[in-house]
Amino acid sequence: MSLNLLEEELVDLAERLSDHDIDLIVGGGMGLYLWETRVERRRAPNYPESGISRSTGDLDLILSGKVIIRRKEVEALRDAIGAMGYEVNPDAKYFQFQKKVEGRGEVKIDLLAAPPVDDDNVKVSSSRVRPHQTSEIHGRLTPEAAHVDFRPVSVHRQSDGFPSFGFQFRQSETPRLSRQARRFRQGTRPSPRS
Repeated sequence: MSLNLLEEELVDLAERLSDHDIDLIVGGGMGLYLWETRVERRRAPNYPESGISRSTGDLDLILSGKVIIRRKEVEALRDAIGAMGYEVNPDAKYFQFQKKVEGRGEVKIDLLAAPPVDDDNVKVSSSRVRPHQTSEIHGRLTPEAAHVDFRPVSVHRQSDGFPSFGFQFRQSETPRLSRQARRFRQGTRPSPRS
């Protein structure tokens, strides 16, 4: 299996961050895609339903509440993104980055952040969070990402070169999304708890 452009960018970023204590938590359409192509094949009986992939043009990276408070790691992420040729999107300054890849299209990286575990080390506004004394990188504050790093599933290296480090998914999300989509296709309304 060859890697698509988004996977290539994700692999490159993960390799650049391999010496830092940063687990990349991938969400959004790419998270669903990776779940289906990398995790679902070895799915446990507890998760019998298939996920639903969707088209995406960006990488949604979720910084856990533990990572967003660590200045050194956040700066390493900023430096890696910059070294890959990404530029700040002026419409989403410092939490969305973009680059054009000749003949292949544009890639965006969105940085989302779980609520920080320690407010003393971060600056938090209504929509952004960043460690004190950092600049030019923020996470878009995403309250629903709280505990996103609880019981992650790692994606392991395969023969196509996909790395084993740092790619995590919440075990509960894909089955929940599958149930909701199935109910939608069947014309039934999901219950408030699903």
